Amino acid sequence: MNVLATRHAAPAERPHLHAADGPSPAVPDPGAAAPAADCSVPAHACATVCLAADAHYILAIGTLRLRAVRAAGCLLMPEAGDTVAWWRGDGDGGYILSVLARANAGPQRLLLDGDAEIEARGGALTLQSAQAVTLRGARLAVDADELHVRAGKALGVFDALETFGRSVVSTISEWKIFGTELSSVFDRVSQYARSSHRVTDGIDHVSASTLDLRGKQMLNLQGENVMAGGSRLVKVQGKQIHLG
Repeated sequence: MNVLATRHAAPAERPHLHAADGPSPAVPDPGAAAPAADCSVPAHACATVCLAADAHYILAIGTLRLRAVRAAGCLLMPEAGDTVAWWRGDGDGGYILSVLARANAGPQRLLLDGDAEIEARGGALTLQSAQAVTLRGARLAVDADELHVRAGKALGVFDALETFGRSVVSTISEWKIFGTELSSVFDRVSQYARSSHRVTDGIDHVSASTLDLRGKQMLNLQGENVMAGGSRLVKVQGKQIHLG
């Protein structure tokens, strides 16, 4: 139905359907919008969003001003100035079915009211962006049989990090850890290295029921003061023993 033809066919006792003298205001008064159930309003048309406030909109169809709400299938959030597809419906307010053209080049928002799920039944789901993908929420949960992460560079910032697992295997060319305190508790610790070097500015304290130090070629103990004591036995054995 032609919108302008509908406007001229309106009876004279409905002056609110005619445009006021002079240009229409940029943001019309929602109270001045015509009800969508008016028989002079077209059943469907292309409209321009004049006012977007929460879930309610004021649309312009020619000189008509209509109230509308976003249909459940219209996921793209309409904004002021956008061209939308409008349907009158049966109630007092019409429905915005879809956004046909954007007036501004800002970010496009997909809005789902309430809880929502995205499911690819029988196939794979891929989210792809030429720039960045950002996930925001009070809580983020990942539940999968396998998790694969591949990145050129990974950066994580945490106030607290806790991990629980049965087995962890990592292969790293270089590993550096910086911090103020390192604590670990294990039933058994095994380490193998081709070369090991450790520097301690303060005290290096080892407490064990039995301490076994062995060197296949040489065991060197040096210090400004070297003390060795045993409450029951001190034994030094070798083919040659040099003192002094």
